[in-house]
Amino acid sequence: KIDYKLIGDEKVNIAAGEECDEGFNNNDNVIDGCRTTCLGAFCGDNVKDSDEECDDANNVSTDACVNCLNAF
Repeated sequence: KIDYKLIGDEKVNIAAGEECDEGFNNNDNVIDGCRTTCLGAFCGDNVKDSDEECDDANNVSTDACVNCLNAF
């Protein structure tokens, strides 16, 4: 469980559930960036990160992007 009081203080608080913390530089739209939740970039965050072919932020297995890989 993330302790939201500690998010954005530029200190990675592992015990609070953070994976990263870049303070004001946390961003939900930057490729491979630390998200505003202090979690690292991940499949399903709606950003096509460097290790992903696509990212449509859904769990639909019948569309063109499945598990951040192009289905076709």
